[in-house]
Amino acid sequence: MKIIKKEWIKKNKYELIAYFIILIGFLVRLIGIEYLPSGLNADEASAGYESYSIANYGIDRHGNSFPVHFIAWGSGQNVLYSYLMIPFIKIFGLNTFSVRIPMAIIGCISIVLFYLLLKKTTNKKIATIGLFIFSICPWHIMKSRWGLESNLFPEMMLIAIFLLTYGILNKNKLQYYLAFAILGLSTYSYGTSYFFLPFFIIATLIFLLHKRKINIKEAILSLLISFIIAIPMILFVIINTFDMPQINLGIITIPRLTANRYQEIASVFSVDFIKISINNFITSIKILLLQYDGLPWNALKFYGLTYTFSIIFTIIGIIKSFSKKENNVNNTFKNIINIWFIISVILLFICEPNINRINIILIPIIYYTVIGIYETAKNSKKVLLTIVTIYVISMILFLVTYIKTDISKTRNI
Repeated sequence: MKIIKKEWIKKNKYELIAYFIILIGFLVRLIGIEYLPSGLNADEASAGYESYSIANYGIDRHGNSFPVHFIAWGSGQNVLYSYLMIPFIKIFGLNTFSVRIPMAIIGCISIVLFYLLLKKTTNKKIATIGLFIFSICPWHIMKSRWGLESNLFPEMMLIAIFLLTYGILNKNKLQYYLAFAILGLSTYSYGTSYFFLPFFIIATLIFLLHKRKINIKEAILSLLISFIIAIPMILFVIINTFDMPQINLGIITIPRLTANRYQEIASVFSVDFIKISINNFITSIKILLLQYDGLPWNALKFYGLTYTFSIIFTIIGIIKSFSKKENNVNNTFKNIINIWFIISVILLFICEPNINRINIILIPIIYYTVIGIYETAKNSKKVLLTIVTIYVISMILFLVTYIKTDISKTRNI
């Protein structure tokens, strides 16, 4: 009996480790979210009230029926997260827990999706390393514990890539087309999607056509699915770019903002386009290298986004992932991630940077970090054990620091 148990444990060791890591990942994202971080951020409070208003009256605080974008204080606020919040407010009422629990749940789901995605496209060792790094990632833990609506965008992309990859590899058209529906829906999650998604969708479809993973009819249908779902948001951008009046499509409101937030932060609308774009890019690279933007609700100094020392593994992973000699990762998936990363880098020129605004690049960075760790330690168990030990110690120190840091003192509450 003991021999059988040992053999079963040995055979299923990666799965057992995965279950344990997932449990830890869930706990650090869910426990005490109503208390830590303390106090509601202004954006959280605003999103919560909009959700409460729509849930009970079908209008936002400006009296607009089911808007595609909130006017909020005048410069706007993204709607998708508030709509996801509605069932929790209906069940638990309007409180801190209801405002934050959707992001925490999405964060937990993302852990599992990232693992399954790597398990499908790489090997068990890479998948387990990926699950470990994603679960203990400081940026992802922190963003999962408060309800900033813009932090939904990277998760939407991960869900879409999961469905897209599974759809292609399983030759499942439903999963494939659902991926493009999610991409269209993600335009309601954050304003940077207006710039990112057109380039990503077109580049991805060209790649899939070139590799004969899809045909021209499937590509056109994919584009149409995303476009049709995004039509209200496209109308919103047109209305607010050309100073047109608010319109209503049945019960859906396409509002006119009193101040255009995305024009304020996007360099493409500036007369000093080249100068501002270069400054944006340089500042963004500094943020990614130092893993800190000076805003303690986005990252803690010395720990950063993926732990500051991880940048070494990230660079190794980027080099390896763009190399044709990589044999441990499915080429279709690897190239889709690379497209995601390249378009994200282009976006660095456009947006005035902080971690929230460039958050779309962070999941590819986590992926490259995982590949870098695997490449560094694939031939030595001792090296891998040393790396894992360093990360575990870093995670414990990060959690202690995070718990002790009263972020509310530096937040707009």
